Amino acid sequence: MKKTSSFTIYTDGACSGNPGPGGTGYAVIIKNELILSGSTGYRKTTNNRMEISAATEALKAFQENLTKWLDRDTDIKVNVCSDSQLVVNTMTKCWRKKTNEDLWKRLDDQVAMLAGMGVGVDFTWVKGHDKDQWNNFVDGLAVQASRNPVNTDDAYENIGRNAEPSAAGDKPFATVFLVSAVEKEGDEPLSVRPLRTYSREENAVEFGIRWARDRNEHLVAIGSKIQASYKVTAIGLF
Repeated sequence: MKKTSSFTIYTDGACSGNPGPGGTGYAVIIKNELILSGSTGYRKTTNNRMEISAATEALKAFQENLTKWLDRDTDIKVNVCSDSQLVVNTMTKCWRKKTNEDLWKRLDDQVAMLAGMGVGVDFTWVKGHDKDQWNNFVDGLAVQASRNPVNTDDAYENIGRNAEPSAAGDKPFATVFLVSAVEKEGDEPLSVRPLRTYSREENAVEFGIRWARDRNEHLVAIGSKIQASYKVTAIGLF
């Protein structure tokens, strides 16, 4: 009979200014013992983006270290604890993902990847800035990382406020979209997932090229028309 190992992962995001310098922090806990922690600082981002990124970064680090802790005859359960109701409710109650589509996609993909490895992932809300030892620990990691922001949140800083328009009322000049063309009906793909951008058109084009290159995808469309072939992922403008 397989053994069951349960891990708790605490995550938190911080941002000074919102938008402004931000940071993520995470801690992997088993039997109230810290076995892994990490943090990342970003030059310009938002608080929500850091909360989502913290969960993704934590699960990715957890996956990369699994073989150090466990053997193949172990069932693994992970409980991600976050003080972000946005993160927890989106992942457990199917809240609509209105913004930050790029980061939600990464988090969904990471959870799916772990599920494919037989790792069950749950999300639990914890009260922030309270008496929870590990929540306070990862909060400290995130805040410290935001004070040393060495990384770039490309989708936010380079492209513009694509995820969260400001109170000043930014309006989109262009929209970057992802086309998943597993099947095709005439000249139109069956699935189009927009990646919104509040930026100038030329920057959106650059984002599409970089997005495709980073993921080793084929760039088959940039412009007002979509042309996609079977089993090709395309980036373009709509």
